[in-house]
Amino acid sequence: MVLNIIIKKWLTELKHIRNYSDNTVRAYSIDLENFTHFLTQHIGQNDVDGLKQLQLSDVRAWLTSRLNQGIAPVSNARALSTLKHFFKYVMAQCQIDLSHLLEMRTPKSLKKLPRPIGVNKIDTLIKTMEAKTSWTDLRDVALVILLYGAGLRISEALNLNYKEFPLSEVLVITGKGQKQRVVPMLPIINTYIQAYLDQCPIVLTADSPLFIGQRGGRLNMGMLQKKIAMLRTQLHLPDEATPHALRHSFATHLLDEHADLRVIQELLGHSSLSTTQRYMDVSLQNLKDVYTKSHPRK
Repeated sequence: MVLNIIIKKWLTELKHIRNYSDNTVRAYSIDLENFTHFLTQHIGQNDVDGLKQLQLSDVRAWLTSRLNQGIAPVSNARALSTLKHFFKYVMAQCQIDLSHLLEMRTPKSLKKLPRPIGVNKIDTLIKTMEAKTSWTDLRDVALVILLYGAGLRISEALNLNYKEFPLSEVLVITGKGQKQRVVPMLPIINTYIQAYLDQCPIVLTADSPLFIGQRGGRLNMGMLQKKIAMLRTQLHLPDEATPHALRHSFATHLLDEHADLRVIQELLGHSSLSTTQRYMDVSLQNLKDVYTKSHPRK
């Protein structure tokens, strides 16, 4: 059986039965497309019989080829994880033994620390955005306030619908892996969203997206990313000034103000405390930087 057919079936199951997010399914699809292309070139086959011929050395060759293409080690680790999940699915569906390929160890990679934006730089960004008053500008600044004020992922914010406004004091957010968490909402968030809605020329219904594009459909995250990139250049902000960095900044700035690490874990929706502890490393690094720059005996 051709692998592309099995892959399509597996991805459909992940999305519609197991409720994997669109982003996760898309990432899996890209990884497997890369793998099947390699498989065709490497052994001349793109089917189940080709998988039966694979050895660990072939999988290592695939990972090496990705590194040579400039793909980061952390992306390679994710791709290998995708492959292992897919192999398990193929074993169940096609009744073949690929267990020897599951022994491949995930390559270790240095985890990058989150890169937050400084408080003053965020203030500069927001004030610059507030200077423009078109409804799309008001929408964008409201979205930035929501991301920074609640620590949401951009996909989580864009999945909100109009019927959820005004946002309650405590909002239930569905995040990665359909995991739900409770996030408090600052009153200022509703104030900014209301200002955007007051100027929005498109009539929204209960099931309309809360943040819409020019034609009334759900706003594409690329639009805000493009806007922030333009402002980053204009304001000479650091490279880490991205929409997702607002979530990192939310966590780091709370930690700087002595918020409990467990509370931040819940607010971000992290399954593991070790993921949240990376922000502690960032906060300590900031402290060291201030000390080094400010101490009179430096």
